Order: sequence, then structure tokens, then C-alpha cells
Amino acid sequence: MKLTIKLTTAFILIFALTSGQFLIISAQQTQITPPKYPNIALGRGSGSKSGSSETEKLTPELRMLYAQYRKSGAKGNSESPVEIKFNDEQLKEVFGIKDAGNANPMVAVAVTMNANTDISALKNAGMKVFMRQGKTIYGQASVLSLAKIAGDKTVSQIAATKSAKAPDLPKETAPPMKIPSNSKGANSDAPNQTIAPKKTPLANEFNKAAMTGKGVIVGVIDSGIDWRHKDFLKPDGTSRIIAIWDLFDDSFAQSGGKIGTSPPSLIDGGDALPGTIYTNANINAALKGKSTVNTVDNQGHGTATAGTAAGNGGSAGASFAGVAPEADLIIVKASDCGGFVDAYIFGAKWMVNTANEMKRPIVVNQSFGGHFTAHNGTEQEEIFLNSLTGKGIPGVIFTVSAGNEGQYSMHAAGQFGPRRAGQADVSSKPLSVTIPADRAGKDGTVLLGVFDSRDEWGAIIQPVGATVFTDKDGKPISFSLFKVDGELRYLLDEGVNKPDWFDAYLVEVLSNSKFGDKNDTLAIGLPPGAYRIWGFGATDKVTSGNFDFYAPNFRAVDFGMGTTKTGMVGSPGNASNVITVAAYNFRSSWLNTVGGETRFNFAIGEIADYSSPGGKRAIDGVYKPDIAAPANYTISPLSQTANLDSQSCQGESMAASLGKSFVTADGTHIAWNGTSAASPFTAGVIALMLQKNPNLDAEQVRQILIKTAKKGGSVGAVPNPNWGYGMLDAAAALQATPLPKRAVK
Repeated sequence: MKLTIKLTTAFILIFALTSGQFLIISAQQTQITPPKYPNIALGRGSGSKSGSSETEKLTPELRMLYAQYRKSGAKGNSESPVEIKFNDEQLKEVFGIKDAGNANPMVAVAVTMNANTDISALKNAGMKVFMRQGKTIYGQASVLSLAKIAGDKTVSQIAATKSAKAPDLPKETAPPMKIPSNSKGANSDAPNQTIAPKKTPLANEFNKAAMTGKGVIVGVIDSGIDWRHKDFLKPDGTSRIIAIWDLFDDSFAQSGGKIGTSPPSLIDGGDALPGTIYTNANINAALKGKSTVNTVDNQGHGTATAGTAAGNGGSAGASFAGVAPEADLIIVKASDCGGFVDAYIFGAKWMVNTANEMKRPIVVNQSFGGHFTAHNGTEQEEIFLNSLTGKGIPGVIFTVSAGNEGQYSMHAAGQFGPRRAGQADVSSKPLSVTIPADRAGKDGTVLLGVFDSRDEWGAIIQPVGATVFTDKDGKPISFSLFKVDGELRYLLDEGVNKPDWFDAYLVEVLSNSKFGDKNDTLAIGLPPGAYRIWGFGATDKVTSGNFDFYAPNFRAVDFGMGTTKTGMVGSPGNASNVITVAAYNFRSSWLNTVGGETRFNFAIGEIADYSSPGGKRAIDGVYKPDIAAPANYTISPLSQTANLDSQSCQGESMAASLGKSFVTADGTHIAWNGTSAASPFTAGVIALMLQKNPNLDAEQVRQILIKTAKKGGSVGAVPNPNWGYGMLDAAAALQATPLPKRAVK
């Protein structure tokens, strides 16, 4: 294979210096001719149209997981220098597997059936069954039992219901600025100050038209809640929390039913779900010292999220109140000091069931997400959320954070044409990717290639520089993967003296990939190094030609050529029926707990630099995110289990991680940011809308938010990948919410 490199003067960089002078540097652009087109007739495949027969019903991530544990537990394949495997962090983040050394751990799955059969066959195969939604049954199974479950003729697909992760918190970058204790900055919020100059109202200070969220339920699936915090108490000292389901707390089972209540049953004949539920009566008794409630928020993220949506300010008064201060709360603790466990979907179902039983509207917030996904709304957990909310389902709304990965280069994309006479773009422009060993580890990482299922497509992987992809003569090995006649095949360059392990590696790549109804997914494990990737039309059967490559482990990869700042919204934020929320800057300073003022130098009203961009999806035309809301910086209740002195979460609790500059002067609130804060703010606004009209469905709410959103200025034309349909205008959205129609007698 030969590369032709042409150097042409392509651009001039102009740097403005602080002296007012300009430094002009001319540069050269490298044009890279794609490798030789592979002879697809020589390609080798698995002999199956969807992978090996043992795992053909498994989605790619489960195929990889099954292969990893089938080889030798968690040890991987020692015969090959390239191991396609999940590392310990990824096992925990994607699958919720905490004990990577377990030879056969449990994994959460969604089993789609061909018909509405009973659950006995799945239970006999060793699956724990927790819930059913249509033809899909949700539960847990051991990794090595997946092939047996797939062997049932009534099973059509087994997908992972993946765990998720809360976005990383910002870190303190400088010591707080000392200021006189009786002063207050123009952009600061703090209680009990003797001098309070007039300031411009912040974005979270809007006309609520006397709405408080009363009668509406705000559901929060997060790291729990500090149920003792004054922001969640009524004036009479009783709790505003209807119930807490702690998925990590086994107090009910361990106490023989004396502490808390049993977790819910979501299907007749199903298995017991984990955890303990604490009712409002349990909590109120515990507040008086007459009962035991063991659930705590060790991390602090859940307390801050709940307070953003529905805190009442507590002793700090209205200064730090959330958006819907009289809404009631239902809490699911689905995260402790790590990722969100997959069981969050059962919490979502329980919340909706509870609200329906109480005949009250509910808005549920989910401030988390993940990137082992096609990013187009086709994940099983997104399909599940779409079944709970959407057009024609009144009074049930979900808000989800877009993600905080906007500054990473985790996505590249391209387009190719069909292979036919006269087609000048049979191959795409090259994508480049670097996988540094210090961030990816010795095994490297996995890239996900997503192609249109209507196309017969291909991908060429070419090492650049030193990698383990070298033949026996020390020459770099390039290879092609392509889909032809419903089969995935591979081909190496001509004359390659390939190492003994290379065919096995490529066969595993093929077996870990999968064809789908809407998109095909190619899962490629790549060792540390630098690579170029081309997409190409394998035949003349190309309808779209668009393709994407994602780095699920976004910290371990840097895309160069072909990088695009679109399509980076995490899942489940890609679910079509949820309200997905981006973040913008609205508060740049506050008084902190050490008598100083914390300040940031960013433009108010601009999109937050970390907010994950989205865009219009080719697969269904859906645009994500839907809206952008204030987040940078939000002040919310601080869980006392996660305060400055806390050693919970190995010293990585919210306050301990952020530092003194982020804890407010009253010591009971914390300044934080992220789309994790923007999403519950939006949930609070929706709670006010539901108070005004409890019959709104998710699509009606979406259209009101879009219609009233601010456009132009820093937002620009909409929709766009950063802002979605614009900047949330809470007051306008509330005003535009129609009153419910009166029933005709």
C-alpha cells in the first residue's frame, strides 16, 4: 500500500499578540490519498450474516463481554498482544460490574421476545426477571449464561441495559479571593449580608406567576438525598419527600422487615429487586428520632440535583431556593460513589407507577449518561424511556442531561459514495485518531463505528507509526473490514507476512460487531498508537454513505482529522421522548464559606464550554439537545454526608472534591455546574407548567419550550448543536402554558 502526500499552501494562521501586533504564520496542509481499494472478492468472513451462532442475538457490547469472560474469566487472551476487552473502570461504568475478578459476574439485560411468552423459560436459564414492557423483559443474568438464554427460540435479541455515569465535577483552580465580610458583589448570591447593592437578576430569578410546583411530583434518580436538609422540609418540620428507594441499602432484608419497607414488585412472578424503600411516614418518624432511615447521599450529587429542581432554600430563604419549592419529591438512589447502576430504569418505572396511583403529574430528572452507544436513540434504555413518556401520555415528563464532554474529541464522521463507474468519492476523507498509552492503558481501547444499515460499507484501518500491528517483517499492517451480501468480512494488504494471532483478532472484531435494523455497529479494539481510518462504499449499494466513529472511553482517545463537535449527547439523553438539556453560563461569582468571593472569568449568557453538542440525527430527524438551561454556576443544597470534612467516596464527595471556594457562606449549600444542573432546573420549570396544566404530555411541553425559547444573539440561529432550539425562557414558557380544558358535562 502506498500513500501519496501532496503539500500545498492551504491556510494562514493569524495570532493577535497582547502588544496589539499580529504574528502571521503560513502553514502547509497535508493531503492524503486513500489506500488501495480492497478486492472484496478476496475477503474472509465468519460465514454468518450476524456473527458467530453462539452470540448472534447479543448486541456488540454483550458479545465483547461474553468473549472476554469466556476466554479465561477476567484475565483476557494472553496469546495475542491485542486484547479486545473492557478494563476494570469500563466494566464498572458500562455494566456495573464492580468485582472484575469475578469469573462470571451478573449483568443487566433486556431480552426481546418474538412473542408474548411467559418468563419461565428465561428463569430456567438462570435469568433474574424484574420487569416487562411489551415484548421486552428486563432483568439480570450471569455473563456466561447469555449464550444459553440466546438459545431459546423465542428470544430475538439480548441487549445490555447499560449503567451510566454522572459527569465529572469541576475542580478548584485557585484560592478564594478575600473581600470585606459586609460587602456583596454585583453577581453574587448570599444570605444575611448587611450591604446588598442592586444587581442584575440571574437567569434562575424569573416571574413564576405564583406557581410553586404544589401538587406536582419531582422524581430524581441520582446518588440519593440528604433527607434531613432543611431545603426539603415543610414549615412544620415534616418532610416533602414521598419516598426514597435506595438500591444499595439492604436494611429491610437485614432487619427482617423492621427498617423501611420492601422494594417494589414490577412483574407477577418476578424476582426480588434490591434495596429498601423509606416512606414519608418512615422519614418523618426518623426526623423525630422515633425510627431508623439508613439511606445517605455520600457523593452529594443527588442532593444538589433535587435542590436545584425543588429545594425551598431552607434557612437561606429564597436566595438558594430551587425552581419548584413546594413540589413533592420521590427519590431513587441509583448511584453511590461511582456510576449509576442499570437498575435506574426500574426506579423510573416505579416513580411513574407511584405518581399514577396518586393521580398526580410527575417530572423525572436523570442527570447522567454514557457513550457506549450509537448516539441515535436506539439503545434499549432509551427505547424503554420512550415507552414511559411521550405524546398521548399526560402528566409524565423526563428531563435528561446532555453531558459534559464538549471539550473532548471523542467523535469523528465522514461520508463515502457507492462503488461505481465515475464515482469520485468511493472512499471518504481520512479520519485520524491517537490512542495514548498513558490514558488508554497497555490494552488500548474500543472504537465504535456506526454505519447506515441500508449501505454495503467498509472501513480501512491504517496504523501510523509504531504499534503492535506489524507483520513478521516489521512492516505496519493495514486491514479492511466490509459488509457485503449481509456478511461482515476482512482483508489484509497483499503480501503481508501476518503474525499468527492476527486472523484470530480480526475474527473477534467481526464477531463483536452487529447488523441492525437502522444502523450497523463495528466494535474495533485498537492498541495504543496512531491510526487513520477511511470509510468506503463496498459495492454500488450505498443509500446514505454517512458513518461515525465514537470513543466510548472519551478520555483515552483524541480524534484529529474528521473530528466533529456534533452527535456527542450521552445516552439515555438520546431518547426521542425525553427533554434533553444543555448548559449555559449564568452566575460567575458567590460568597464562599471562608469569607472570600469565588469568581470566574466567563461570559454570562454563553453556552458552557463543557456542554455536549448534539445535532439532527440522520436516522430519524430528531434534534438533540432540546434546550439549554442555566447551570454555570448553580447553588444548591449540600449533603452533610458529602461536606468539606467528609471522607466518603474516598475523599471525592462533592464538597471535598470541589473545595472551600465552592461551599457558600452559610455552609449548607454548594456552587456547582454541568448539564447535571441544567437538567433539574428545566425539570423544576416543567413542574410549574404541570401545576398550571397537569394534563400536558412530553411533546406539548417540548413544543412550548421550543416556541418560547430565546433565539439570536449568543444563541444564533436554531436549532443548532450547542443550544438545541434555544435558551430556556422559564417565564415565557410558564405564561404560554395553557390552562387545562374543562370537561364537557
